[in-house]
Amino acid sequence: MAAITPFNFPLNLVAHKVGPAIAAGCPIILKPAPQAPLTALMLGALLAKANLPEGAFSVLPCENDVAQVLATDERVAVISFTGSDSVGWHLRELAPRKTVLLELGATPP
Repeated sequence: MAAITPFNFPLNLVAHKVGPAIAAGCPIILKPAPQAPLTALMLGALLAKANLPEGAFSVLPCENDVAQVLATDERVAVISFTGSDSVGWHLRELAPRKTVLLELGATPP
């Protein structure tokens, strides 16, 4: 699973994606917003001490264009995105055969 989170509420919105994935035993790659990666990295450091199976949780701090790679990579079966509607629908178009979960807000100006 790839989880792509926005800059606002960095812990809350990350936890809403990471918690259920870990509870279900689903490996997750978290791609935080470039403006707010520190909270996700700190959570990753805590989870590294939690005795999870290897590869259960990864944080990928990077620019937004990498999200397209996550959307098209055949190893990623589920994409969960919170952010603008234009980006969300674009990711959905890139992954027509995947489960794509969108929590959309407004299109930035």
